[in-house]
Amino acid sequence: MSVSLTLKGLTDLVKSLERMPDGLEQKAGATVRQAAIETAADLQSKLPIGPGRKATKKRAAVAGGNLRKGVRVVQRDPLVWQVVSAAPHAWIHEEGTKARTSRRGNRGVMPASKIVAGVASSHRRAMNGRLEQVLVQVLSEAR
Repeated sequence: MSVSLTLKGLTDLVKSLERMPDGLEQKAGATVRQAAIETAADLQSKLPIGPGRKATKKRAAVAGGNLRKGVRVVQRDPLVWQVVSAAPHAWIHEEGTKARTSRRGNRGVMPASKIVAGVASSHRRAMNGRLEQVLVQVLSEAR
């Protein structure tokens, strides 16, 4: 992909550079937002639902699926969108645990799933490719 920019003088350069940030921010912001939404949807489809918890005398029943339900897209800045999970145990599911023991016995090991890391990595690569195209488009419009 090659891009060329022909300017006849310093005033043309200054005018092009003044117009570029607005167009770049607007188009890049839409691209980043779309990538965050796609990432969240992909995560929701790949995260497990989980068994939930049955009601006992001491505790109420809890439906499964909190990992999926907790996935949200949050805007931090015009160009910064973040995919977060509100589930309190999301980091345990992603990172896993060591062997857990207590006075009542061995609680086992939770293996790391690394689902979020894989999904985020693939969507980030695709977003970077689209952002490259946006930059080329904005540079060609600056002529």
